[in-house]
Parts: sequence; structure tokens; C-alpha cells
Amino acid sequence: MAGRTLVVYASKYGTTEKYARIIADALGGDSLEVAKAGTAGLGGYDRIIVGSPVFAGQGSGKVKKFLEKNRKQLAAKETGAYICCMAQGEDSKGQLVRAYPEWFLKTARNTEVLGGEILLSKLKGLHKLIIVKMMKQEKDESAFSEENARKFAGRFI
Repeated sequence: MAGRTLVVYASKYGTTEKYARIIADALGGDSLEVAKAGTAGLGGYDRIIVGSPVFAGQGSGKVKKFLEKNRKQLAAKETGAYICCMAQGEDSKGQLVRAYPEWFLKTARNTEVLGGEILLSKLKGLHKLIIVKMMKQEKDESAFSEENARKFAGRFI
């Protein structure tokens, strides 16, 4: 399906947004934060790709609410989904499944686990405490890959 693409995302620290912009650029589309997309409407788009960060093994509640609110509109469009996380292998696949409703994943043309980032310099409060104390994270870490984002976008062409 060709047509206009919208990449909708939630991003607390910027990684999911960076991926959204790369994917939208590769497809000649637009990217919008989930709160703005919810009010902008989806009518002018043929393809909706949704991006969610993962924190403590769970996807964004804002993304899940957006999907439920727009379920009927999304059913008539080509869709895709990605998550940003540091997990690898089977663990990352499990996080993808937990990040999105089953109905959405079943109809998505493409799904992908894109590498995440832990940026201690951006974390605040409880998030930082959890990462430092529980995960024993002492420095910034990145598995961000522009190449993987472009490959994911290419699967829609």
C-alpha cells in the first residue's frame, strides 16, 4: 500500500522520537508524538507506524490508549510497530508482545525491536534510581542503530 505515512510515538528521553523521525524521513512521511497525533486525526494517512519505548519490560501506556481510541481507524490502514529496548533475543520479542495489544500486532504489516539507549545524563528521580541501583548501570549505554531503523522502514516500500 502506497500513500502518506504517519509515525506515531511516545518518547520520554528521546530515543523513540529519533527512530520515528528516521522512519518517517525514509518513507517521506510525518512523525508526531502520540498526544498530538490523538488530536490531529489519522484521516489523511494510509499507513500508521507506532513506536513505543520500553521501561521495566513494559511499553508505553500512552501508546496503548492511543491504539484503543483509534482502533476502528487503524483497522482500515496499513500498520507497523516498533519498540526501543536494550533487551536482546527472546526477551526483546517478549517485550514487543507486551508493548502492544494482540489485535494490533496481528494486523501489523511489520514489527521490529530497535535498539534502545540508557542515558543516565537524561534520567531523573525514580527512573534514575531504578537504573542505577537495580540494574547496576553506571554510565550511558546505547544500542541505537539508524541503519536498523532504515531497514525497518524499507520493509514498507
